[in-house]
Amino acid sequence: MVGVDHVDVLVKARARSKLTAVVFAGDEAMLVRWASTLKFHQFTHAVEVWLQHADVDEADSRAQRRHRQREFCLSQSFEAMWFANGTFDPISGQIVHDTLTRIEAELFDTDWAEAKACLCRDPLDRELGRTGAQRRVDALV
Repeated sequence: MVGVDHVDVLVKARARSKLTAVVFAGDEAMLVRWASTLKFHQFTHAVEVWLQHADVDEADSRAQRRHRQREFCLSQSFEAMWFANGTFDPISGQIVHDTLTRIEAELFDTDWAEAKACLCRDPLDRELGRTGAQRRVDALV
């Protein structure tokens, strides 16, 4: 079912603008099919990719704007703890996400194997040496 949120994606993403009107007209049935069959996050991603092909100049400008918005802050707090906050453009964010996810999975496998060896059975999540959040910090380090 195509809902208001799906229409909002097409409107806010400027899928149909003066520059994309001809391409939009040719692809409208496909976009509606995507809206009715894909999960919402898949649909928004598909429209983003479609826009990159429909309006190359705008896609390039948008990519440059997003890249300029990147930032990362690391600050020390009371008692020497550290706080991190960042904003990544889509490509950089995906690279960081994929790399941290891969390293965290390796750390999880290590934690699982160690706990299983100690317990002589499959451990529960709470019996692992680290929480998921702790593994993510360790993956980043």
